[in-house]
Amino acid sequence: MRLNSEQMRYFGAVVLKESERCLHIALLKSEKNPHKDTLRNLFQSFILEFTEITESKFLIHLQEAEQKETLQNLLEKIQQEIKLDSKEYGLQEGKSSVQELVYFILQRAVLERASDVHLEFDVQNMRIRFRIDGVLVEKFCLESWVFLPMSASIKLLAHLNLTEAKLPQDGRFGLELISNNGLKRGFDFRVSTLPLVQGESIVIRILDKHKTLMPLEALGFGEAELAQIQTLAMLPFGLVLITGPTGSGKSTTMYGILNILKERNLKIITLEDPVEYRLEHINQVAISKEVEFVSVLRNVLRQDPDVISLGEVRDKASLQLAIQAAFTGHLVFATLHTNDALDSIVRLLDMGVEAHFITQSLSGILAQRLLRKLCDCKEKIDAKWIPKGCAKCNYTGYFGRIAIVEVVLSSRDLEHFIKGKISKMQMLEILQSATQNFTLEQKARVLIERGITDECEVYRVVKNALYC
Repeated sequence: MRLNSEQMRYFGAVVLKESERCLHIALLKSEKNPHKDTLRNLFQSFILEFTEITESKFLIHLQEAEQKETLQNLLEKIQQEIKLDSKEYGLQEGKSSVQELVYFILQRAVLERASDVHLEFDVQNMRIRFRIDGVLVEKFCLESWVFLPMSASIKLLAHLNLTEAKLPQDGRFGLELISNNGLKRGFDFRVSTLPLVQGESIVIRILDKHKTLMPLEALGFGEAELAQIQTLAMLPFGLVLITGPTGSGKSTTMYGILNILKERNLKIITLEDPVEYRLEHINQVAISKEVEFVSVLRNVLRQDPDVISLGEVRDKASLQLAIQAAFTGHLVFATLHTNDALDSIVRLLDMGVEAHFITQSLSGILAQRLLRKLCDCKEKIDAKWIPKGCAKCNYTGYFGRIAIVEVVLSSRDLEHFIKGKISKMQMLEILQSATQNFTLEQKARVLIERGITDECEVYRVVKNALYC
């Protein structure tokens, strides 16, 4: 037995639990609530037990009920519209209920700080998951018939081929939605579709057009690391590598560095696939399938740039051009997918670049990860902070993320390592003796001790840290 949202609002009541013959109902201002007798009449076949609920918790339950009702009403309308016009999946002219459902899902994703929305067709149902702070969270599980009309609606918005389900497609669209501060503003959505054995997978990346670039200080870098990054940003030329797995914040760090550089009256050109955010005073080039990366990079070098920012360096040809640019007086930033700073050297050598070219061009390496921070609802048990969960953090126990980074600057010791004169272990010992808490694992342990994150999150992100 449940109360609908109108009843909840009128009575100031929430049905928390239903047992065999008993209903546990939480009331606002339980002692003074005048609706107890009315509720007893409404649920005559049950024994009612009343407890008190705070206004903040009541509003959370009310919002959940309203969402469920909105979703159910939309699904019923979609079924009716499909019956009337089965060939068009209910997508009539004007705003259909299918489109309203898509807007509803995207609005929820924006309010819950999701970076991506995943729509996945399963045999019996359709899962909708949000990626929040780097982790996928299942938000809705709908009947499988909903997938086709939703897929068609999203493809229509993104100007994709509605009838194509055997080839991957990419597109984008824009919408005005309510942001976390309660104001309506524009958002861009990048759509990627992937054919599966049965159905499709659709992923929508959410890009806030009005999002300001985060300064490096806001990412959580320490004073020593910020000073080292500032040193690299002030170099007249050289190659700087920013490394880490997908979702480790490499692009955010790159944008933060570019934000510093653009104040120096420099010619800055970026090569991006795709361009996620527009940056003032920076020349951004969108790399597409029709344009070869290496040929674009050659043209960029003819544009008399001071700073060049590349996406991921994928092959020997693009790496050689980046090194050539660093040789000829340009400051070049590029990204790589490696586990730590020293592994980047191994990767460069594996790509076939000679050691002396690396030593002469490489100025520094940043290797980073993003760790989820414990929410303010955290609890301290036996001198350890543990996640608890509340409405603010979607009951995950985590809210927001913080960066940890290894910074390696060019040195005689690094040259010896690149040329194979010392081992990785020896190089690591040199770096650790020069810098307190140098490795990602050591920096993560400091954050655990300060109660900013916990052991399980560190183990999830930094695989070498055997904490859990």
